Amino acid sequence: MAAVSISPALHLLPLILLFLLATNEGATLNITNQCSYTVWPAIVPMGGGMQLDPGKWWILDMPAGTAAGCVWARTGCIFDAKGNGSCQTGDCGGMLACARNGQPPNTVAEFALGRFNNTDVFNISLVLGFNVPMEFLPMPAQGGPDCNKGIHCNYPMDYSSSTLTCPTGTNYQWRREMAEEELGELQGTPMRFTFQQLNVATEQFIHKLGEGGFGPVFKGQFGEDIIAVKCLDQTGQGNTEFLAEIQTIGSIHHINLVRLIGFCAEKSYKLLVYEYMPKGSLDRWIYSRGDNTTPRLDWRMRHKIIIQIAKALSYLHEECMDIIAHLDVKPQNILLDDDFNAKLSDFGLCKLINRDKSQVITRMRGTRGYLAPEWLTMQISEKADVYSFGIVIMEIVSGRKNLDTSLFEESMHLITLLQEKVKCDCLVDLIDKHNATMQVHKEEVIQMMKLAMWCLQIDFKKRPKMSQVVEVLEGTMNADTNIDHNFVATSPASYGIAGNVMFSSPPLASGLSGPR
Repeated sequence: MAAVSISPALHLLPLILLFLLATNEGATLNITNQCSYTVWPAIVPMGGGMQLDPGKWWILDMPAGTAAGCVWARTGCIFDAKGNGSCQTGDCGGMLACARNGQPPNTVAEFALGRFNNTDVFNISLVLGFNVPMEFLPMPAQGGPDCNKGIHCNYPMDYSSSTLTCPTGTNYQWRREMAEEELGELQGTPMRFTFQQLNVATEQFIHKLGEGGFGPVFKGQFGEDIIAVKCLDQTGQGNTEFLAEIQTIGSIHHINLVRLIGFCAEKSYKLLVYEYMPKGSLDRWIYSRGDNTTPRLDWRMRHKIIIQIAKALSYLHEECMDIIAHLDVKPQNILLDDDFNAKLSDFGLCKLINRDKSQVITRMRGTRGYLAPEWLTMQISEKADVYSFGIVIMEIVSGRKNLDTSLFEESMHLITLLQEKVKCDCLVDLIDKHNATMQVHKEEVIQMMKLAMWCLQIDFKKRPKMSQVVEVLEGTMNADTNIDHNFVATSPASYGIAGNVMFSSPPLASGLSGPR
């Protein structure tokens, strides 16, 4: 399939309208701002523009009959009451008016949909050299075998490739990429590595430890330290999440948080360097596996791990300058050292919440199966972590996944099963039967389940703070017993959210962390 580039003569125009031909299929374009500042992207011939704050997105359906056009970024825009305005990156006088050459330069992404033998073509052009990094990616579910990975305009003015060709009907994501200057503005960041340093440290990335929610993790050695290097894939964790992880975990310290040693950001490469946790993630040690090659943890170890993660979350929620909601608490993100001490990891989806606010409205993020009911309203607080923690407790004490499709339908969902067992006073049925110490300490295990049920209250206001959870675990207070034993939400009124909450756009796929 021949790649098609746009005529260089057209690149002299800051705004380009290409010849239009009818197509049989349209496409969906998801425009995402992954910068730490507001941008005003525009697209023609669809018309109009959109103010996009950091982390926001704009979804456009380009109907059949739209054959070609372009997308470009603008920053520092100012508009008057009539909608007229100007932008620092320039679009020939503000909004969509473009009458002549010689105006401030910009970077545009030109496209032609289905124009060449049912093939879509994208081309990124640096018009007069203005360095606005951007990226076009085919959406994973739609890109066919003839569709390559995407095109990038990297800071300041170079290309990883010049064109992208895909079958007609493919959907796309356009992303405003993170510029070098954004990393330079970070305060108190950890050590910065070059890609070459990490390539050598990992022996060219051959010792794979596992597959994270946003990319593979490799073992390496830097000096005398053994390290774990997470490579973020282009279609997973984006710049917003990358910066969030560096800024958040790079500036806080707790014995039960995985230490971020450093990072690498070179062109399209984004890597995070952590302390190495030799025992891997918690899920490896608690879930029942057919091969039975990994010994199950005893009750003493499980109890210790629960306390340690509770302390980590208590620190994030109550002892930092801002409330830090982790928003992806699950066994795969709980790592273990040689002595089975637990540390919470993976802060790519975390959210900072001002202490003057009780809740924030944000796009859905986290992992299916661990999401609190209030996520359906997009209005959440740190209590979303408390709910996820309750699910993790139940997985630890029962030795099974929250959702296990290998079981009969009535036993598939652990929380639904918990709801049934507590009502018939049969909680003992849920205790992990693969470790003898779990049965010996069944009374303690049942008390732990009751703490989990307090955390699993559908109304988030009825859940405990994590500092209260720690107190219960350390024996200085009792868990609340006046709780609702219905843990599965049946109506929005149950969530503890005001009835007039407005629902926002659907979540991006990148906001949901996949399984390990």
